[in-house]
Amino acid sequence: YRVRSAVILSAALRWRTGLGESLGVSLFLMAISALKFACLRHCARVVSKSDYETAADYLNGIGALVSSLTVAVSFLLSFYVIMRLERLWAIQAQGWAAQGSCHDLALLAGASIGHSEREWRARYALYRYILLAF
Repeated sequence: YRVRSAVILSAALRWRTGLGESLGVSLFLMAISALKFACLRHCARVVSKSDYETAADYLNGIGALVSSLTVAVSFLLSFYVIMRLERLWAIQAQGWAAQGSCHDLALLAGASIGHSEREWRARYALYRYILLAF
């Protein structure tokens, strides 16, 4: 399961899509947060108390920036998902229109007058092509 998730994530990041861009920015923000905490831990061991407080204030500002950007990225990702769903519904609506047209053709062919063997074969072929279209 983890391998499949990693493959999907790498493919999404490789493509130049809105999802790939959003995931890339999110991963970058997570890396900045991890770097912030690593810097704070390291500074506590090596620098003086006043320098540590200055670094902590600076890094807390970066943490607030990361938090606000995470909200912005999530907001943009929601718009991307809405756009994709809207496209899916548009494609599905076109399919329903095509289905209605195929039903109309089948009804017209079935209501046509003539009962010779040749006409029955032609209707049968038309029905098969209509089913093949779906």
